[in-house]
Amino acid sequence: MRTNFSALSKRDKIKLVCIMYISVWATAPVLAYGTGYRILALLAIVVWSVLELFEKRSVFRKPPPYVLLLFLFLLYTIPVSYLADGISALNRNIQFYIMVFFCLSTHPIKGNHWRY
Repeated sequence: MRTNFSALSKRDKIKLVCIMYISVWATAPVLAYGTGYRILALLAIVVWSVLELFEKRSVFRKPPPYVLLLFLFLLYTIPVSYLADGISALNRNIQFYIMVFFCLSTHPIKGNHWRY
C-alpha cells in the first residue's frame, strides 16, 4: 500500500523520519562506527517510542505475544551482558538492540492508519 507523505500527521511524519534514519544508519557501514551517529540512532528510537506511547493502537499498549517475548528477551540480555562484560558488551550489542527496534516499528496492527 502506498502512503501519501503529505497526508500524514506531523506525529506520523516524525516517526517515519526516525525509522528512515535508523534504516540508513543500520545499512551504512560508515555510520555504524561513529559515536555521534549511534547517539542519533538511539535518540531516534527514543523519539519514536515516546510518540508511539501516545498512539491509540500502540505496540506498547496492546502488545502481541512476540512483542512481549522481545521485551522479556531484552530485559534478560541487557543486564546479563552488562554483568558479564561491563559497558563494552552493551556497546558491542548496540547494533542488535537497534535491529530489535525494527521488529517493534514494523508491527502490523490491523486497522492502523499509517503503513510503510
